[in-house]
This record gives sequence, C-alpha cells and structure tokens, in this order.
Amino acid sequence: MNCFGNASILVVGGAGFVGSALVRRLLKAEPRRVVVVDNLLSADIANVPDDPAVEFVLGSIADDRVLASLPRDLDYVFHLACYHGNQSSIHDPLADHDNNTLTSLKLFETLKDFTSLKKVVYSAAGCAVAEKTFEEASATSEDAPVSLFHDSPYSISKLIGEMYGNYYHTRYKLPFVRARFQNVYGPGEILGAT
Repeated sequence: MNCFGNASILVVGGAGFVGSALVRRLLKAEPRRVVVVDNLLSADIANVPDDPAVEFVLGSIADDRVLASLPRDLDYVFHLACYHGNQSSIHDPLADHDNNTLTSLKLFETLKDFTSLKKVVYSAAGCAVAEKTFEEASATSEDAPVSLFHDSPYSISKLIGEMYGNYYHTRYKLPFVRARFQNVYGPGEILGAT
C-alpha cells in the first residue's frame, strides 16, 4: 500500500460495497486525494468515508461534465462501477449498456491522454470467462478461449470492458489491468440477512 501514499486516486463506484472498502483501505496509505465518482444507482452515500482527502462527485462516469472535472494528475484509477448484475441486465439490457459498456469506453477514452497514470484497474467479471461447469468447477486460465455465447448482457458488457481496456493499452499505452472478480457479497448477505 506504500505506493498509494501521497497519490492522486480515482475510484469509480467508490460508494458501493467493494468501492467503499477499497477507499477505506487506500486512506490508510495517506493518499493526497481520493476522488470518488458514483451515481448511487446501487450504492449509498453513507458508505463514503468522511475524510478530508476524499472528494465525492455524484454522477455517472459516462457524463461528459464529470469526465471533464477529473483531476489531470491522477496516479491510479479503479473502475469498480457497474450495473447491478446478471438478473438486472437481463431485465434491462439498455441500462446495462449505459452503465457498464458506455462507462468503460468513455472513461478509457478520457484517460488515454493522462500522462501521470501508473495503473488503471478495471473490475472485470469471472463469470464472463469461466466455463459454466457447475458440478466440476475448475480455474480458468488467462489464455483460455472465451465463448461468444453468454447468458446475460452483464457478462457481455464486462468482456467488452476488458476488450476496450486492452485496446487502449495497446493503442495508447494506457496502463490497464483487470481484476476478474467472482461473486461479491454485501455485509447483509454475509450475515445471512438477505
């Protein structure tokens, strides 16, 4: 965590369960600034730590005004924002596109010219690449073939986000990495409250 000391950090989706936990962890390294952008679609403002280093921006990262307001001296970006998941994306594929695919593309397009960036971490999804075996689950290697057939728009949009990130890495040297999360549960789910 020492690399985050005195750093300028953007956490997209920083009011959500994972994002707010990350912000709290980053604050331990004493960063110069943590900008949290969240539209509160599936988050709560109460999750954002009350700390002088934290700047909260209410809105979508796909909003041109929000993108234009980003500090140009960002060292690290964590793109954790996403639409609710598989069932919500099946119910409303257009909302999934607006909140997953479009947000990633517009963010990467904006960041391509930020010269101070050390890493852009994208929250990908393990469900987008894992073989649907159920009874005989096994690890999926990074070079495993990816199916063109998916069971939800969410899975598709998370893969497209990876592809856009790879494109911006190759074309513009955006320091892009992905973290393929598996299911992430909120505190109520861990405690059996849901």
